[in-house]
Amino acid sequence: MKFVKITLITILSLVLLLVVGLVAAAHLIDINRHHDRIAQVVYDQTGRTLSIDGDLEWGLWPNLYLKGGPLSLSNAPGFAREPFFRLESFHFSVATWPLRRSEVHLETLRLSGLLLNLESNEDGVGNWEDLVSEPAAEPAKPRKKPAGEGLPLAALALGGINIDQGQVNWHDHGTGQQARVSDLRLTVGALSFGEPMQLVLAFNAASNQPEIEVAAEAEATLLYDLNIGRYAIKPLQAAATFRGPTVPGDEAVLTLHTLLELDSEAGRAEIEDFRLEGLGALVQARMSMHDLEADLPSCRGEISVDIADLVQLLNVFDAPLGQQLAGVRERSVRLATEFNAEPGQGRIMVPNLTAQLLGTTIRGRLEADKIHSDQPEVLGGIRAEGSDLPALLAIGARLQPGADPEALARALAGLRERGLLAEATFSSEGDEIVIPHLHLRALATEITVDGRLSKLEAEMPAISGQARVAGRDLPLLLKVASAFQGGPDASDSKPEEIDEPTPGAELWALADRIAAARRNSFNLTTGFTADLDQERLSINNLKAAALGLEAQVELAARGIMSEPDFKVAVSLDPFNARQLLPILAVELPETADPRTLTRLRLQADIDGTPERFTIKPLNLLLDDTNIQGEVTVHDLEKQDLAFNIKIDGIDLDRYLPPESEDQPVTPDTAAVGAALLPVELLRELRLEGELKIGELKLTGLRVSDLNLKTRARDGQIRVAPLQAALYQGEMDSTIAIDARGEQPALQTTNRLRGVQAGPLLRDLTGEEEKIRGQADISYELNTRGNEVETLKSNLNGRAEFSFRDGEVVGINIGRLLRQTTALIERRTFAADEQAVTDFTTLSGSAQISNGLVSNQDLRMMSPMLRVTGEGTAHLVSEEVDYLLTAAVVATAEGQEGAELDALQGIVVPIRISGTFDDLTFRPSLDGAARAKLEQNLRRLEDRLEREGRRALEDLLGVPLDRPDRKETDSAPDQQQQLEEELEERLRDELRRRLRF
Repeated sequence: MKFVKITLITILSLVLLLVVGLVAAAHLIDINRHHDRIAQVVYDQTGRTLSIDGDLEWGLWPNLYLKGGPLSLSNAPGFAREPFFRLESFHFSVATWPLRRSEVHLETLRLSGLLLNLESNEDGVGNWEDLVSEPAAEPAKPRKKPAGEGLPLAALALGGINIDQGQVNWHDHGTGQQARVSDLRLTVGALSFGEPMQLVLAFNAASNQPEIEVAAEAEATLLYDLNIGRYAIKPLQAAATFRGPTVPGDEAVLTLHTLLELDSEAGRAEIEDFRLEGLGALVQARMSMHDLEADLPSCRGEISVDIADLVQLLNVFDAPLGQQLAGVRERSVRLATEFNAEPGQGRIMVPNLTAQLLGTTIRGRLEADKIHSDQPEVLGGIRAEGSDLPALLAIGARLQPGADPEALARALAGLRERGLLAEATFSSEGDEIVIPHLHLRALATEITVDGRLSKLEAEMPAISGQARVAGRDLPLLLKVASAFQGGPDASDSKPEEIDEPTPGAELWALADRIAAARRNSFNLTTGFTADLDQERLSINNLKAAALGLEAQVELAARGIMSEPDFKVAVSLDPFNARQLLPILAVELPETADPRTLTRLRLQADIDGTPERFTIKPLNLLLDDTNIQGEVTVHDLEKQDLAFNIKIDGIDLDRYLPPESEDQPVTPDTAAVGAALLPVELLRELRLEGELKIGELKLTGLRVSDLNLKTRARDGQIRVAPLQAALYQGEMDSTIAIDARGEQPALQTTNRLRGVQAGPLLRDLTGEEEKIRGQADISYELNTRGNEVETLKSNLNGRAEFSFRDGEVVGINIGRLLRQTTALIERRTFAADEQAVTDFTTLSGSAQISNGLVSNQDLRMMSPMLRVTGEGTAHLVSEEVDYLLTAAVVATAEGQEGAELDALQGIVVPIRISGTFDDLTFRPSLDGAARAKLEQNLRRLEDRLEREGRRALEDLLGVPLDRPDRKETDSAPDQQQQLEEELEERLRDELRRRLRF
């Protein structure tokens, strides 16, 4: 139709060009001397070049005529085929004398050798558009012609039109389609006012898309009465013979027969006895139209369509749909309907509609009246039923670009219920349309809806009602949806650099996981109201159950088409996340306690917009933990939020990764794992909130009454205060991070008061504590960097500590001193005692400078000892250089006091060196202790020669394999050797005892 329309428009344009030439010629005496001037006029009007290759002949008497040829018109710029138009010869003649009586007597218009080349470039621009485009004009108001008003001319006579040897070529460069109409013959019989006129049309046509040839002929008799505007074609008969590889039997005939009547005065048109038959199809219709001048004319009639093989018909014209439906078994199409539409009166009636399409039967009816009023009257229903839904879905997959028919067949392979049923009834009640019953059953799923349409006068009506969706095979639905999204293997065709799975692959994998978990059934019920004209939506009492999850939702939304504003109440019944999340392909972190994440429940009210909203209240049950509070998102895109959360008690150690046998989780290993701070995130973070926890356990530590307030803005994060009660004491801390610079800067202060150090260290390290007592600890630290080593090397600050009424575990300094006394006094030492050193106070401070910790004022006081210490430890190299000095003071009465009496005033230093992982302890006997030991050794050398050797061996636990002294000059060597062995023994004992 588009091709024919373009051809007719172009021919009419060329006729107008001939008229222009005629008018121009009328003002010239020798028209052939002015070819160039005529061509210039045409060029000025069209931008095309007119070539007149032959002489033009014209005359005024007895006929005003113009004839000549050949002539041609060049193509539009950008189009290669030349010429655009060519005419071998033409003849146009009007009797001159009748013109004076306003009578027009045209002789036969003859055109011979017509050639027209039509093209469309790759952008869809045609080479005829510059000739037919006209400036937009205001639409003329229709004027009803008064009765009896005739033609402006007294008489009109047309000798006829004769076009022969015509040819029209078509080339669409965008699609590659080419077509040719040849041997075009058009004969219009002589028009004598009020007499019937014969029309004959014949042509041959060929096309490459589709590959087909057509030979067509058409005849019609035109009856007309121009004065009263009545026209009739009785009859119009046409026949076309199709040939080509896609035509069944290589040849088929299509015939058309109809009667047409048009009464422009009454605004009425009728089509009678319309019959189109051929190519296995039969279309019959009758139709009458009224009020043709109205925007929507009234129309009534009957139509029936009977197609034996839809695929065969589509293949004749090489339609892609025919190839897509090639595998369809049921190919027949039947349609029959009656209709009566009077839009002006607001009435539409379709009393009966029956259709059989692709194995599905559709029946329906519709009666509507007063459709333009506030209270239309509507009554009707529709029912579609088929026995083979997989066949329909297969057709849909062929029509859907990117669908995978093979995956669809796999998804439907085990389907038992293959049928389809869809039905609905509707009627009007006042100003509403009621849909009391809408039911769909397919793919083991049922959908029922009870709804109402209101506000029908609005641009978009409102809808409300109840809906229920229930099914027994969710994996089946997901796999069907996957097939229409490319199927499970859709990602194979994606570019290699794209690793993300396609929706089809994700849906198929999800279906497999649901089937493996045996969570196939689902159910949803809800009430709904949608007023799109007012941009309002509400969902009430929504209950959904799927994948072991049961949810209840209430929703009220405004501005849904422009600026959404909503209120949502969400409630999730207790569910097992360890069962649900793997189905959703969410990988659960491995936790120390495998029983975590097995009981979750959520209740929350959300109020706001998609960018700014508040969750209040928020109630979350996480296993045995109750979490309550509220969260406000000021700007979701900028991650600007505030919170106020309260937690009754939580053991976070249960949710941490389990300890590895190779490397248990310790604070040090945890620090290494968190080596890098998310600097970019910290810079963008906008956060303000408060967190309270009644009971908390983390990395073994137990705290209570935790209160944390934090604020993050413009790269500055501050946690203050951070307060808690722990181990019979209390903590008060602050933490500040400045991420604005190239490296983040950290500052922290902490005050621990009255904390029991023993239980704290035991829970923190998981081992026996090395110190006990009530502790007061404070520190102020600052550093810069984003890696552990950098943070250590840049660490600066000061720390102070004080312990009262405690013990140092792992060493008994008193025992070591008593052991030394027993050796000096030549006594046997008592049995082993508990390896602890009691103290009354233990205090000190430390200065940290670029990772070097320096302590110069360690003080420990006990009833019998005074211990001091000083030295350094480097946090980066982990090297330790520390001197611990123990001194005996005035002791209490008793055996212990008597034993240490010999060492009063003696100082025993202990040198601690090495690294954090390999510390060594080296005692040093200097000064008075060594002098007194040497004096006793000289006094006892004779006895040592005889008895002391055995006692010393018992005491030291080492053999003294030396020959008996035979010469007195060897005594000094023996004494020196004894001293060295004693010192070595004491060194080993101290090394063993001081490893804590």
